[in-house]
Amino acid sequence: MSACALPMRAVLPTGGDQVVVVISGTANEPRPAVTDAVRAVLRDTANSGNVSQQGSGKSSVVLVSAADGGDQRSIVLTPRRADGSLEHGLSRPALIDRNFTSAVDAIGATVAHKSGLDLLAGIADAVRGVPAGTFVVQSSGLSTSGAFDLRQVGWAADPATIAGRLAAAGQVPRLDGWRVLFAGLGSVAGTQPPPSPAPRPAGRVLAGDLSSGPRRCPRERAERSLPPTDDDQFAEIRCCSKCPRCCGSLTRKFEQCARGCSAR
Repeated sequence: MSACALPMRAVLPTGGDQVVVVISGTANEPRPAVTDAVRAVLRDTANSGNVSQQGSGKSSVVLVSAADGGDQRSIVLTPRRADGSLEHGLSRPALIDRNFTSAVDAIGATVAHKSGLDLLAGIADAVRGVPAGTFVVQSSGLSTSGAFDLRQVGWAADPATIAGRLAAAGQVPRLDGWRVLFAGLGSVAGTQPPPSPAPRPAGRVLAGDLSSGPRRCPRERAERSLPPTDDDQFAEIRCCSKCPRCCGSLTRKFEQCARGCSAR
């Protein structure tokens, strides 16, 4: 248990824009690092106009919680004066910086207090009762308990099959309307034995089913003389106008996909 762990606090949405951050924070993961994309989201939310003039009304907040429910914290991002009124003057940038730093510090200090990781349950708990907004999952994705226990699922499992079983069992969190960002997938602390075989990192089964951003088609990358990336090899390849054969492919390798596109 980390000495700088945050005390448990009730997380209460305030009606303004919400950013929800869930962190696995296990002992075999590095300290959570706030990516540039998440930093941009926090600053945009701090500058949101979906707030009231007085502090007793709506404010933009970030809700930070550990996946095991141990640490929970709500941080107001909206820049407000000591009397609660909205700051529009010269102090606004400094107040935003202060609130932003508080949010980053809270994310970095959030740790797990229980053994094992049930990331699906942590995601479901983090968004329960919160209006849809931006959801950040800061985790290696290496669940070791619950419905998505990778020790039982195995690295060679078919992603579509596992996702279908989880959905049929009602174990996939409902994130309708949420914008979902993943950070730290596959990132672990210390030396870890390489999984073999690994047609696709199993942690990305979850990411592929909860997020829906388009990915660059491998044929397009080849035409632009770009080298294949880890995403090209393992992540779900979605359609583009040049690559109908790539539609819905989950495990197709870069070279295979490029040949398939060229053969049409």
